[in-house]
Order: sequence, then C-alpha cells, then structure tokens
Amino acid sequence: MEQSKPSSLPRCEPFLNTDLRLCVYAPKPFVEITEQPHPNAVRFRYLCKGKSTGSIPGVNTTADKKTFPTIRVHGYRGQTMVVVSCVTKDGPPYKPHPNNLYGKNCEKGVCRVLLNSESMSYSFENLGIQWEDIAESLAQRKSYGDDPFGTGFAHASDPSSIDMDAVRLCFRVFCDSDETGCFKKSLPPVVSDVIYDKKPKTAKTMARKPYAKITEQPHPELKYEGQSTGSIPGVDTTADKKTFPTIRIYGCPGEVNVVVSCVTNDGPAHKPHPHRLVGTDCYNGVCTLRITANTKVSYSFEKLCIQCVKMEQVGESLLERYNKSVDPFATGFLHANNPGLIDLNACRLCFQVFLQDETTRRFTEPLKPIVSNVIYVKKGMPELVECPLSDLSDSEPFVEITEQPHPRTLRLRYEDEGRLIAPILGVNTTANNKTFPTICLKTRYRGRVKVIVSCVTADGPAHKPHPYSLIGEDCKHGVCMIEMNSETMSYSFNNLRLHCVKLNEIVEALRHREELLVDPFRTGFGHTNQPGSIGMDAFRLCFEVYLEDKKSRHYKKPLAPVVSDVIYYKNR
Repeated sequence: MEQSKPSSLPRCEPFLNTDLRLCVYAPKPFVEITEQPHPNAVRFRYLCKGKSTGSIPGVNTTADKKTFPTIRVHGYRGQTMVVVSCVTKDGPPYKPHPNNLYGKNCEKGVCRVLLNSESMSYSFENLGIQWEDIAESLAQRKSYGDDPFGTGFAHASDPSSIDMDAVRLCFRVFCDSDETGCFKKSLPPVVSDVIYDKKPKTAKTMARKPYAKITEQPHPELKYEGQSTGSIPGVDTTADKKTFPTIRIYGCPGEVNVVVSCVTNDGPAHKPHPHRLVGTDCYNGVCTLRITANTKVSYSFEKLCIQCVKMEQVGESLLERYNKSVDPFATGFLHANNPGLIDLNACRLCFQVFLQDETTRRFTEPLKPIVSNVIYVKKGMPELVECPLSDLSDSEPFVEITEQPHPRTLRLRYEDEGRLIAPILGVNTTANNKTFPTICLKTRYRGRVKVIVSCVTADGPAHKPHPYSLIGEDCKHGVCMIEMNSETMSYSFNNLRLHCVKLNEIVEALRHREELLVDPFRTGFGHTNQPGSIGMDAFRLCFEVYLEDKKSRHYKKPLAPVVSDVIYYKNR
C-alpha cells in the first residue's frame, strides 16, 4: 500500500513550451518510500553466529502476502544508483549507524542497486541487518564517505550514545550518469521509520568493544577533616538516600581488574594528582580491586576517601605513584618538580579497567580510562563558607553597581589582532567626560575586601561563565582580582579591557576559569562541551565581593554576586 504523498509538493521549475506558448511546470525529482519496513519483525544478528539475519519485511506484510521495503523515484526516468545504509533513530540530522546491511547487492554494510525501470520503483527483498563493532564499522563507513547527512563520525568516540537495538534505513538516489558511468546528481536522502530488534539484547553493547562508564558521579564538594574526607558521596546523595561513585563495565565476561587513583582536574591528558585514596582495597594512595563482570556489571565505591597532602608532601606522594606505575594517561611525573602548579584544592577520580589475557591469565589489556567530574576541596572554596557578620550593620550588606558598563560602545577584539583595545566605558560616558563601571559596597564592615570580576553569559538568572577574557592590571586567565580597603566603599574599574575568543578557543578559556574556581552562580562547566550554545555576541560583567574574616585572615563570601546590564558588540 502506498503512502500518502507529502502535503507540500516539491518545488517546480518552469520552462516555456514554444509550440503551445504555455508555461509548463516540471517537478524536481524526489524519492518516496512507498512501503515502510516493519518496525519489529527482524532479528539483528552477529556475523560470527553464521545464521541468516532474515529479510526485512514490509509494514503491510501478512500471513498470506509478503511485502518488502520499497521506494519510488518521481520526476525522473533513466538509470539511477540507489544506495541504502543504516542511520541512527534520533534525528534529524541522522548519523551513520554502525550496524551493517547484509544480503543481495550489499558490500561493506551498504546496499547498492541500479534502477532503470518503467515504474522507477524498487523493492528490497533480500535485506538483513547485522550487528557490528562500533569503532571498526564506523571507521570503515568513514573511509568510503558514507555519511548521508554530513554529520561526521564524532559519535564513534561515545558508544553509549548509540542505540544498537534500533536503526532507520536511509535511501539515497544518484542520477544523471555520464559516459564513464559516474553519477553527477544526488537527490535528497529519505529515511524510513524506526526498525527495532525483534529480540533486543540484554546489553546493547554486546557487539561493541568492552568499555566502562561512570553511572554515578562523585559529589563535587567534599569537606576535609584533618587530612582526609569521609566516604566520597555520589552527586545524587540526599538526606534520605546515600549514593556513592559508581561505574558500569560493559561487554567484559569474566574477571577484570579496576584501578582508581586521583588525577589533576585539567585535561584531557590528566596528570597523576598527589592526593591519596584511602579505604577498602586501597594501598599507597591507589584503590585496586578485582570484579567478576558478567557482560554488564555495576560497582559502587562505598568506602573510598581522599587523603589530601600538603605542598611539601607532593614529591613523596607522586614518587609512590611512579613506583606503582599508575599513570593513566602516560603524561609522566615532571610536574612533581613544580608542585606550586598543582591545584591541591581540586582533583578528579580516574578509573582504569584491565581485562585478563587468555594466555597468561594476567590483567594486561587496558580499556580506555575514564575520569569523573571535578571534586573541589570545600575549605578551598570561599563561596561555600559563611562569614560571621558581627562587624556589619543590622541591614543585610550588599553590592551595588553605581555605574553600568555601556551596552554598545565596546568594539571586541581578538588577542591575535595586535591592535590597541579600548577600556570598557560606563553608560554615562559623553564626548567630554568618560566614566567607567563602578561598584559600591553597602555595609559598615571595615577591613580588607577582595573583588573578583569575570564575564558571564547574558541569559540568567543563573548566569554561566562566559569564555571572553578580561585583561588589564590585576587580571589573570581572563579574570580580574583586586584587593582594597572597604573604607573606600566604592571602586571604579578604569582600566578593564576585553579579549574575545574564537570558537576553537572556548574550551581552553573556560578550562582556565574552572581552574580558578570562578563560577559565581555555581552552574558548573557542562556548557564547555556545547560551545555552540554560548551566545558570543552578548555577555555581562559579574562582580563578586569577599570580606576578610579577622580571625582566620581568609576571604569569605557572604555577599551575593551582582551582574551588569548586557554588553553587546559595538556594531551589532
């Protein structure tokens, strides 16, 4: 049974009939799926099983009549090439799927047939679906350019994002062949409805190479008591339910060896971190345990603690790690000579999984190491500590922006332009009088004050760190930090300038911000992985104020951050 035709007809091209002097319209050629594949009537099988995958039936198949996926080319008559391949169920755009097509006219997972009939219709009667290894299959598909929607093959590095139990068929038609048999024109690809495996696998990753995944991240904030923390809680821990860091291992029948250690928060090549892990199965700062994995297994680290080391202990701790050959990303240990460059207030957990060699029975085959989100030391994060306000007035202290930055006078420059950058001006700037962004501290507190200025996104109220960098005096890694006496009450930023960053520099800029722990609204840095979601044509300035505690002489933050009005490109 044919599908109903699309509601909007394809665009037509007019041509003049010189004999009849009439305007006639010839539709552009297009492809229609006249018989969809059945959504749940075929098994996806492994090549190694040696069994037939079975042909994909059509959606209108009955006990008395079999149908098969069928297409028709409209608006074109002549020889065409039809190419069929598997794509992911999620879209558009649809990405190449690692499962292969198998059967007549299929080679390397793709079906190719020549079509030149009266009806310009073709029914695929011998088409089956085969499970394949993700990395090898997509690498093969990439080698001969099978990417119908031009999405690329980056998803090969994240196999957990691919649903191996569901695919779509993508039909592409090529026409207008020349004398050499090459086709010069391609019609827009069409995609079928979803085809599900008739008998889904218990683990969608059985056909993939083994890999590990963190299913419960550690909590980002830990409190140190003396030198060590309590058991590291999971990020989803609540007052009623405790969770712990958890990993899941896929596709590893038999025993595996898991090694957990601390690594630095900067990456992607994370270096060994001097902080030690203590608790069950921990020795010399590293946790090592053996797990029996039955295709898919989860393990929660319920008694894992972090023991922090002092600056003078960094070399000794890293020497222990060197002697145990625990260096997940093979970065070496040269950073032990510069302990001042290691952030002792933040680290990550690194999980390494080793498979057992069938010959030697030793655990010598490593999987790709995985790292957790950043774990911060609570005492190293001033915004998490409440400051006693005994010296303040009865009213709640706050910061006020008394002179907003001008929304449109700023011309943004890139660092590599080598041109002079004008300072950020105030909103009340005139031809005869220049003003600058100014803040005022509304409190009776008397003492030292630290002010941190950074760029945040224009959307809110939970503004995320913005990759644009502030430059000038007292600026480091795109952030301005000044110390002043609160008796001045007011401060004007008359030498604050701005560098924009290019799209390929966003990750590095935000990584520097993460290293400095500059995240005013505690939104995290998840948007680093989606640079396209960051509005680069608008941003705000964020002002944070830390008051000095007279007992500890540390800066602590009782005041809420304030953000300026939106700043746009000058020529916007």
